[in-house]
Amino acid sequence: MSADVVIIRVGGMGQAMADRQSAGRKVLLADLNEATLAFAADQLRGQGHDVVTQSADASSRSSVAALSHTAQDLGPVTQVAHIAVSRPCRHPRPPS
Repeated sequence: MSADVVIIRVGGMGQAMADRQSAGRKVLLADLNEATLAFAADQLRGQGHDVVTQSADASSRSSVAALSHTAQDLGPVTQVAHIAVSRPCRHPRPPS
């Protein structure tokens, strides 16, 4: 068994990426939000994808290290996608 594709952050863009990149491959999905992670995994499994999930916080070295170990345990990784979504600041900075 190999983790051909690792997708970090599986909201809308991450789900679309996983759907496009994981046909015929095992995909490891990671997200800090457990509900989002479970929803994405269910959607992809429903489409016939082979999915493994892990909760992960991309801002935490130990969490990313654990994710890396999970991927290594699954086998060779050929693709990694970290889907970072930028949102406008809700509180603008005061003028300097």
